[in-house]
Amino acid sequence: MRALLAVGTQGQKACEGVSATGGDCGTGGALLGYFSTISNTLIFLVGAIAVIMVIIGALRYVLSNGDAAGFKSAKDTILYALVGVVIAIISYALVQFIIARVSS
Repeated sequence: MRALLAVGTQGQKACEGVSATGGDCGTGGALLGYFSTISNTLIFLVGAIAVIMVIIGALRYVLSNGDAAGFKSAKDTILYALVGVVIAIISYALVQFIIARVSS
């Protein structure tokens, strides 16, 4: 038991030293920042790709010239892209909610 107490004291001194130099000791702030940046970038990319797919689907819709197969394919492209946009928005909100809860 005494050895565990000594290790805890040394760990506390090390943490105080890290904090004195402006570092973050044990709160995970840097890791949380990296996770936030990576997740926001990925969510942005998914949203951007979904918006591009909506535009492509709209162009396919306009250029289908009454072809039933082309019309259905364009409509499906737009539908799936809009589902992607909704999922990107929901995931962004969820990630921001979790990060706010963890950091406070």
